[in-house]
Amino acid sequence: LMQMRMDVESGKQFSDAIARYPKHFSPLYVNMVRASEMAGSFAKMLDRIASYLAQEIETRKMVIGASIYPGIIGGMAIGVTVFLLTFVLPRFADVFKGKESVLPWPTKFLMGASAWMVEYWWLVLIGAVIAVVSMILFLKTDIGRLWFDKSKLTVPLFKRMFRALYVSRSLNTMGELLNAGVPMLDTLAITGDISGNLLYKKMWRNVYAAVKQGKKVQSQLVRSTLLPRSVVQMIGAGEESGRMGEVLEEISVYYQKSLRDAIKAVTSMIEPLMIIVMGAVVGFIAMAIILPIFKMSNLVGG
Repeated sequence: LMQMRMDVESGKQFSDAIARYPKHFSPLYVNMVRASEMAGSFAKMLDRIASYLAQEIETRKMVIGASIYPGIIGGMAIGVTVFLLTFVLPRFADVFKGKESVLPWPTKFLMGASAWMVEYWWLVLIGAVIAVVSMILFLKTDIGRLWFDKSKLTVPLFKRMFRALYVSRSLNTMGELLNAGVPMLDTLAITGDISGNLLYKKMWRNVYAAVKQGKKVQSQLVRSTLLPRSVVQMIGAGEESGRMGEVLEEISVYYQKSLRDAIKAVTSMIEPLMIIVMGAVVGFIAMAIILPIFKMSNLVGG
């Protein structure tokens, strides 16, 4: 802040002062400020930027919250399963010892898995660490990022949420920039960079190349399946009427609501699914313990 103050006092524009710190001020921020300086609406633009950033933070929190919830439940399910296999089932090993011939296959399978985990727990731990590290390194590669971004748009439970997120973020950004007076080509370049998904980034880059050649925005969006056909038609209508910025803002408001609804739907569906999975795992282990006890009691009674 002190350096920015010195830059402004030395005669530089505020947009030039903040452009020196790209880690703190995104290209969207810098371009909106630069456009407001030219139009003489600097104070109002800072209010709009603040509102935009607050909305982005809220959206990010909602998406992260929806993503963390299944991770926590899944981690609990794995923890419960490991606890049962390593601490509970070994207690029954002496009870079933010497009676392997009368044990049902679920019990044999679980007792074998339990004995293996108790003996080679260190191997399981090393394998889990290697798997996590390998996945992180893979996702940092171009192929890994592309695979992950495609997966987010195809996994049945999450695809509606992520599509609404990327559409809302792209159109909201594009609308804010156009209404701020940022040129169309700069708007498309910035929109692609902050879209958050490689597929959407490629789509906006294709639109950028088409517009640079003198074509309309809609002409390139029609070829993509990432935006709903109705959205493309509304963008075309806004382009023809010269009100694209206003139209994009209206569409983004709708998709922000759609994103909130999608996040609620995902979280409400994950809870019963996880409960069913955990119940099935615990039930299978309980059945594997109880069945042989009943079977041996019947043999003794007979």
